[in-house]
Amino acid sequence: MADNANTPETVEEQEVQQPQRKKTKYDEKMERRAAQKKKEKRDETVFTVCGIAIILALVAFIAYFPIRSLVTLNKSVCTVAGEKVTKVEFDYYYNNIKNNYLDSYSSYLSYFGINDASDVDTASYDGTLTFKDYFEEQTIQQIRQSRGLLAELTAAGFTYDTSAEYAEYLENLRDAVKQANVTQKEFYQTNFGEFATESRLEPIVKESILVNAYYEEKIKEFLPSDDEVNSYYEENKADYDVVTYRLLSVEAELPTEPTELADEGAAVDESGNYTPNDAEVAAAMEVAKEKADEAEGTVATDGDLHEKEDRSTASYYIRDWLFDEARQAGDTTVLENTVSNLYYVVAFESRIRDDAPTYDFRLIVTQQDNGEAIKSEYQSAGATEDAFLDLVKKYSKDSNTEGGLYEGQDASMINDEIDVWLSDASRKTGDVESFYLANSGVTYVFYYVAPNKPGWFLDIRNMKQNDKATEYLEQVADSVDFADPEGNLAFVALRAQQEADAAAEGAE
Repeated sequence: MADNANTPETVEEQEVQQPQRKKTKYDEKMERRAAQKKKEKRDETVFTVCGIAIILALVAFIAYFPIRSLVTLNKSVCTVAGEKVTKVEFDYYYNNIKNNYLDSYSSYLSYFGINDASDVDTASYDGTLTFKDYFEEQTIQQIRQSRGLLAELTAAGFTYDTSAEYAEYLENLRDAVKQANVTQKEFYQTNFGEFATESRLEPIVKESILVNAYYEEKIKEFLPSDDEVNSYYEENKADYDVVTYRLLSVEAELPTEPTELADEGAAVDESGNYTPNDAEVAAAMEVAKEKADEAEGTVATDGDLHEKEDRSTASYYIRDWLFDEARQAGDTTVLENTVSNLYYVVAFESRIRDDAPTYDFRLIVTQQDNGEAIKSEYQSAGATEDAFLDLVKKYSKDSNTEGGLYEGQDASMINDEIDVWLSDASRKTGDVESFYLANSGVTYVFYYVAPNKPGWFLDIRNMKQNDKATEYLEQVADSVDFADPEGNLAFVALRAQQEADAAAEGAE
């Protein structure tokens, strides 16, 4: 059946039944080449797939960091007034509080175990909180105050243009970056927190400027009247009066080697020092007392003059005697100092309320002898207060005041030559003078504004105003809710435990 010869079944049968041809070396070579190509193709595919996976993993790895930063950046540290406090905002306030504290108390920090900024994490602040906890507690208090004031000023319709102050803030900050010789990024992260940038801090800083402007207006309401100040003075005269007196000190001559009163075996130590016993000290003090009693008769003329000292300035051992209401001119006494092993011989002259005025002035401070040149420039610019303000901005190295303005300054606390100039009865608003202090290489250029109230009056007025302002801020903060739902702030639990312990102790 020739017609069926090419059917599939017939062909397959023929192929199956066809005898196998013997492989030649050429055939084996071609098979090996085909197998190698197949392997290379497979390897290429595997490499491509793996390469894509590696690239994707690398992209994910690199992207992880900004994503992680973004998550941390927007994470709520806590909530204040029902709104989240971001890491950026919290760190800004925290670092300002911490840095200001460390700068203000730098000479005492080593006593608390703080040798560098990192020590605040472990150094104890009060036996319950570390310094870090304390700074965080103060940070929350400040944020609560700020949010409370913001709500209050909004309700009151208070407005304030922050642009000029913010521009000045940025200018000062950029100058600080240059002086620190670091990048802006490094400066911001070091001083304000790891996520701080100029743009991120802008709304926080502007809000702070606005709140501060409102607060400055608000505290004017707390200024006490003259009657309130005078009434407080009458009740606390000793804290504000000043005394003039004369003083001599008679030190006991303590033995430098054993005497007949020494303990058995007492001797000078290897360093050549000798520590006398109580009996030897008492004997030396008896001799000193005799000398002091003798000096009491001449101290009114021979003693060192101390003029217009207030109670806080006078020595602890003599202040009560000096400020006793019964004290009269010509009174003398001998008072013992057992700590320093000496006697004070004192003659009282007077106690008064110092009504000398203080002074308001504007000041330019430079590090070169250019006072006369600045005065000349001031005259050329019109010799007005505005002209002097421009020169303050141009020349002054003093960044502690606004427009170089100092108010209520006691002339007796400044350089003698400057004191004479300020207290001259002929001095009038707009007078300008320069003083060059050669020993320090500093020039002071003064613009006289006006006399002010006496120092005691300003002290009382400021104290009472600050007390009212502090009470007001505490009330503002207390009116603002605060929550730490995630337990990010250790001070919250520590304070709660402290209060619980105190309550338990009181119940016993």
